[in-house]
Amino acid sequence: MTTKALVLAVAPDRELRTAMQQALDRCRGVTVLFARDGDHALKLLQYVRFALVIVEIAQAESTEWNVVEQISASGAVERTAVITITNPDAVARARQAGASECLTKPLDSATLRDVVQKYLPRPLACPSWAGVDLAGRKRYYCWWLRVV
Repeated sequence: MTTKALVLAVAPDRELRTAMQQALDRCRGVTVLFARDGDHALKLLQYVRFALVIVEIAQAESTEWNVVEQISASGAVERTAVITITNPDAVARARQAGASECLTKPLDSATLRDVVQKYLPRPLACPSWAGVDLAGRKRYYCWWLRVV
């Protein structure tokens, strides 16, 4: 059975979410979950271990910074790579916060795919993932994780 790496993509901007989805759809061995903001992402990170987290940071004081900082502070950055997509003037702050890789806007799909493939673990040993629709939203869970 082939398993897929679970990637969390945090993108408040709907257009960027669409561009990221199109780029990541072409990556092999990847299942992508999208979080609408940093608070939503932090809730997901409490229950699910992701191989990779991609965070779009739109504003200087957004909750998406908390995602990068919390992963770094918890030591999870050793097992979970964090890729940020931000403005060129925020790259230094992203690196200080603990980002493994920093991409700048405008997003280049080919570069995003290359960076994602670079950080994917091999071989991957994780259980099967299933999707369930809760209140019109697609949610993914592992067989051992209850979604309430």
